[in-house]
Amino acid sequence: MIRLALALFLLVVPAAAHATDAGWALLRDGGHVVLLRHAMVTGTTDPANFDIGNCATQVNLSARGKQ
Repeated sequence: MIRLALALFLLVVPAAAHATDAGWALLRDGGHVVLLRHAMVTGTTDPANFDIGNCATQVNLSARGKQ
C-alpha cells in the first residue's frame, strides 16, 4: 500500500529533471526505471480533433518543452 501511495504521489507532483553524466551511468548499470510524463506545451488541453495516431492533431511542445 505504501508503494502504491508513493507511486501515485510521484505521478502527480511535478519535478524538474536534468540529465547528468552520473545519472546516465546509473541507468547503464541497470536496475533503474525512468518514467517520462509530458513536457511543457503551447496549449492547455488537447484540441477537439485530437487523434493519438496523428501527431498533427496533438498539442505541440513549447520551446521550453523541447529543451
